[in-house]
Amino acid sequence: MGRIPKKTLTLEQFILRQQVISLYRDFMRVTRHLPEADRQETRKWIRDDFKQNMHLQDEMDSIDKTCTPLKQQYDQCFNKWYSEKFLTGQWTQKDGAEPCIELFTQYKACVTKSLKEKNIELDEVMKRILGTEEEKKPPESN
Repeated sequence: MGRIPKKTLTLEQFILRQQVISLYRDFMRVTRHLPEADRQETRKWIRDDFKQNMHLQDEMDSIDKTCTPLKQQYDQCFNKWYSEKFLTGQWTQKDGAEPCIELFTQYKACVTKSLKEKNIELDEVMKRILGTEEEKKPPESN
């Protein structure tokens, strides 16, 4: 006798759940090509990461709802490239082009436009802090 779910999933939730399971299996399948020590460590990292995020119900939206579909398309493209190509050592496409670059460019343009409309200073957003001495400074009080 099968398990009766505590809560019935919507069609969208069911599809998203299947996509997550498929992505998990793809990641695990790709690790077969790694040396044994790396494979075990990578699989543990994948399991831990999926467990850590299993409570998440939806994908993170973009800063602007109009950019969210582009973000989702880019995320899907990137995740596919990462699991099917990068983890197997194929970092670039055969023609040398960066994978998903067109989607990334469109998404970046949408976010940039939204930041400007919201009067968020792009220079502050783009400023490199991590890994520099700036990272160690306490925030300035206004």
